[in-house]
Amino acid sequence: MSTWVAALIAAAALTATYFCCIRPMRRGTRGMSAAPPSTSRQVADLREELQALGRQKSAADDAAQTRRRGTSGAPTPPRGQDGGVDG
Repeated sequence: MSTWVAALIAAAALTATYFCCIRPMRRGTRGMSAAPPSTSRQVADLREELQALGRQKSAADDAAQTRRRGTSGAPTPPRGQDGGVDG
């Protein structure tokens, strides 16, 4: 490959980089890539998701505790080795 062809390819690559990447960044736009949502919006979405997960965990813990105590709310008596109630 001649030196001139290599130089033309390099010049074309630099030109494409300028028009597709550098020039849009200098203008304050993102060029060919999609604009991401703002950071504050992402933080708000993540906080909302954390609160929802916390509510789900709390509900699951309450349900597990209710199952352990039975439907009356009193703790279930311990079981003996033979499966009967000790006491």
